[in-house]
Amino acid sequence: MTSGGVLTVGTGAITSSKILDGTIAAADLSSADYSSKITSGTYSINITGSAGSIANGVYTNAANTITPPVNTVPLSLIPVTASTAHVLDIYNNAVSPAITSYFDLAGVFHGSGANITSIPNSGLTNSSVTVTAGTGLSGGGSVALGSSVTINNAGVTSLAKTGGTARTGALSLTEGSGATITDNGDGTFTIAATGTGGTVTSVASGSGLTGGPITVSGTLSVDSSTVPFLANDQSFTGKNTFSRNGASTGDYTVGITGTPVADGTSSLVRIGNAIQGGNAAASGGTYLGINLPSSGAGSAADFLNFQNNNTVEFKVTSAGVATINGGLTVSAGGATITGTLQSLVTS
Repeated sequence: MTSGGVLTVGTGAITSSKILDGTIAAADLSSADYSSKITSGTYSINITGSAGSIANGVYTNAANTITPPVNTVPLSLIPVTASTAHVLDIYNNAVSPAITSYFDLAGVFHGSGANITSIPNSGLTNSSVTVTAGTGLSGGGSVALGSSVTINNAGVTSLAKTGGTARTGALSLTEGSGATITDNGDGTFTIAATGTGGTVTSVASGSGLTGGPITVSGTLSVDSSTVPFLANDQSFTGKNTFSRNGASTGDYTVGITGTPVADGTSSLVRIGNAIQGGNAAASGGTYLGINLPSSGAGSAADFLNFQNNNTVEFKVTSAGVATINGGLTVSAGGATITGTLQSLVTS
């Protein structure tokens, strides 16, 4: 059969006895019954063979031979028309053959990898790939296709607490009080608290304290504006009550010790305003100073009033008038009375 589609049948190859059934089959042909020659330009392919079988339009016989020409190019395939997508189709051997792969007009092969085997790396333009180890890894490099390469952990680890600075390098974990560290064997670790723990999540600062609430860490401090410090100056605006029974010799509940400053305005214990014209002599001073205001509230109050079961025993008014209920005893030095003596009773 030529490229023009002319089929040549040998003389006597087809007889009436071979086509009695009206169909020419492979069994009707002998080894010398057919030949085919495909010619393209100066190149040709001769196809000869003995009787075989024809199934689904495909002739099959192990004895078939395709004899390529001796020219430089053994086979040249040209599509029938310029629009033909395939130049060479490769079929499978199914009952209804199907195209498994093909070459297109540009000479590019199309098909699954299962249809191409045993192509050595030396026959490939790019026969290897390069694997580059990134940060914290080692190994890699160029590796041939079909081979493998190993990437290793270079021991570089980064660890940081929330909001902290990341620390990079070989790190170690040390168990501390209240915590355990378990190596899980798969590159991970479990850190767990020991003990029963608690449920406190926040500590507030109550009355007399500052610094709260504390949810993670912090310091509670005494509020000096509401809690008096013994070594600081204090001002009390509220009522203070001291209640205590004596316990032993030399005991006291409120003790004001020390000595006064020797000047005219100071007193060790001051009630009311600061005194004026007090004892400023050397080693002097005033232990108890009471100074009433010149007018308004408290200006007419008594300096002191000593009573026994609601009976006034000794009183000194704001005008300096002293009332003594139990009599006056002068042990030494005598008594000097200035002003008018209203009465004098002696016994």
